[in-house]
Amino acid sequence: MVTDAGVTPLHLAAASNSPECVSQLLEQGAAVDAAAADGKTPVHYAAQTWSASCLEELLNRGADIFARDHQGWTALHSAAHAGVMEPIKFLLLQGFDVGARTAAGKTALHLCARAANDHCLRELLRLRAPVNARDDQGRTALHEAARGTNEKVTRVLLESGADRRARDAEGHAPADLAITMAMQRLIRRWAIAA
Repeated sequence: MVTDAGVTPLHLAAASNSPECVSQLLEQGAAVDAAAADGKTPVHYAAQTWSASCLEELLNRGADIFARDHQGWTALHSAAHAGVMEPIKFLLLQGFDVGARTAAGKTALHLCARAANDHCLRELLRLRAPVNARDDQGRTALHEAARGTNEKVTRVLLESGADRRARDAEGHAPADLAITMAMQRLIRRWAIAA
């Protein structure tokens, strides 16, 4: 049975941390790299929910750990967007580049900033994620953070050397994109304090 979105039982088993079910489905002929309508594979699903044993089982059965969905997201990007650090560490040990980009040029750091997960953000920065990497719109992780409401995430980026003056392709600095006055003040004040 496959859903209208192309999600297979293997996708669901991988997301549910059910390694026995993953193993059984693969033994019955399930395609290890089956892509849903959005291009996500069971590896993406296991990474975004941190099903460690499922991820390991999929890799042992030959899954493409570097598979990309239709937006160019890998399992690393899925995990970063979900804000779960354990699979990110696991994937980096498997050879992922911490600065790997999606089709839109976003890094895991951009996605953690968008998801407003300060723990994940700190860990990515500790692992040397490029703090001022720009996506295809010229935006940095600080631009992404400014568009949210989590001041802690913005502060972590600023403390890590994020360029508060970086301008995107439309000429906007992070403070220009801030959706709250408090966020705008935090970014603008940082220059005075720094």
